[in-house]
Amino acid sequence: MALYSFYRTDKLIITILFNALLIVTLLPSYGLSEININKSVVKIITVQSVPFEGMPWVKVVETGVTGSGFLVSNKRILTNAHVVSNQTVLQVVFNGGAKKYPARVVAVSHEADIAILSIDDNTFFEDTTPLILGELPELQDEVSVYGFPEGGDSLSITQGVVSRIEHSAYVHSSKKLLSVQIDAAINSGNSGGPVISDGKVVGIATQTLQDSENIGYIIPPPVISHFLKDIEDGNLDGFPEIGIICQGTENKSLTKMYGLVDGQSGVLVIYIYPGSSADGILKKKDIILTVNNHTIADDGSVEFRPNGRTNWSYYIQQHQVGEKIVIEFMRNGEKHIANIFLGSRNTPLVPREQYDKVATYYIFGGLVFRPLTKHYLMMSGEDWLTEASPQLLNYLYSYPKIKGQQIVNLISVLPNKINNGYHSFSDTVIMKVNGSRINNLKQMIKLIEKDTTSPFVEFETINHEYIVLDRELAEKNNEKILKTYSIPQDRSVDLM
Repeated sequence: MALYSFYRTDKLIITILFNALLIVTLLPSYGLSEININKSVVKIITVQSVPFEGMPWVKVVETGVTGSGFLVSNKRILTNAHVVSNQTVLQVVFNGGAKKYPARVVAVSHEADIAILSIDDNTFFEDTTPLILGELPELQDEVSVYGFPEGGDSLSITQGVVSRIEHSAYVHSSKKLLSVQIDAAINSGNSGGPVISDGKVVGIATQTLQDSENIGYIIPPPVISHFLKDIEDGNLDGFPEIGIICQGTENKSLTKMYGLVDGQSGVLVIYIYPGSSADGILKKKDIILTVNNHTIADDGSVEFRPNGRTNWSYYIQQHQVGEKIVIEFMRNGEKHIANIFLGSRNTPLVPREQYDKVATYYIFGGLVFRPLTKHYLMMSGEDWLTEASPQLLNYLYSYPKIKGQQIVNLISVLPNKINNGYHSFSDTVIMKVNGSRINNLKQMIKLIEKDTTSPFVEFETINHEYIVLDRELAEKNNEKILKTYSIPQDRSVDLM
């Protein structure tokens, strides 16, 4: 199948590689032979169906994709989340085999792009050996990538070396996690496949830099181990956060103004998520100096191994949600120490990539509303960062003012006599309903359906335009409008 390409905000095009599946296990520290590895790598066949962002009650035509995976302990298969996301059909087949075994997803982390599959037919696991999870590789370590890339049906093995280790954005989720760059060939279909060094798994093939020569990225053992430990209790909490946005302090005037002296360095707090772990502990313009006694440089990096540096969030991401970290920070020229109990990932004002869930929408009087999401913006095309509505794009870089805040977008109007004069309204942000400011879609629905003191429903847009509907006529004609446009219900399942 064709490569899936996405633009990052830095304009680099990264390609997610369907077909690479990795299987990891925490077994004794011995390596496996190539023969055993070959028997433990599988091809994954998926049929995916995702909602059409512009008509969220409709799913797009189902698309078949392939990926790779590998066996781990306890009769499990490890692969990429993007290989199995939005799946309606999921099958697994061995190299050289003809039988396709039905599979099911038992755990998935979209932020880390990792999933675990299970096969109910126990004959599948006969004469197989789980692969072994190794350590984080060193620079210039030789690695082999196993998987089922396009161009053939049999197992492919390519070789290369580790060229870089640092935090980078995972395309599937936009989450910045530890990542390993290698120069071995990774192609569409390799996604989810194991990357092996000395007979052990040192990564899962996940994405590549398009229009480059052999620049691929793999998910390293620390990220894999965190995921496996996270799901031991049967729940996925994800990677922890303290809920802040920071900037570097390389400018000396900035550090002097906020009270740093020579020899001190850190990151400047510029935003705190409402209700996050740091809310009530840290303040804007605090400078975080250390995390768990690790000094933070003025570029926001920390040393995570001798002569190796990465983002300071590394020492947060070594923990699980609910665990405690200790930070040292400067405020108004005075040094403070605080314990922070880590929370789950904070939702930005415009949610990033979302998978395996229904698209949220609400229809009233033919007006179609939905929360603004990154996936909706990406509907504008490959150049969505320049082609999407500038007004909506501005929110992509904004932060929520209160917990649970959403941007409620009027995406379209389904023409009907009761909404005459409004048919051209689209991609319009709703700010108020009947004079009351709204913070999310659920609140808007409550104002429409519960506050019936007025015979009219008045919507005010961000441009101070007004849409007024007769409440009784809108409610009376809603069912007719839904039937006319073949819409099953006036709201998504999550709003019922």
